[in-house]
Amino acid sequence: MARSIAVSRNAMYQLTFSDDAGSFQIVEPLSDTSPRLAHQLESGVNFANLPLAPIRFFPKGHAQGGAIRLSNDFGESIVVWVSP
Repeated sequence: MARSIAVSRNAMYQLTFSDDAGSFQIVEPLSDTSPRLAHQLESGVNFANLPLAPIRFFPKGHAQGGAIRLSNDFGESIVVWVSP
């Protein structure tokens, strides 16, 4: 979703994460009036491992790579890879 927004609005966007709240936001970091599209993880799903820096998406469709590990209350986990 963040990649599509960056391309359609011709601007850089980034994913920022809140481990405590179990949420993430899509933010336009170069704008003071950036809409922040907040998304909450489903109940029982948690961030198990987050990247050290926000994952950025650029207007031409590429991104800074990164990985996000999600886990659930049953001990299962999955890694979501963002490819450049």
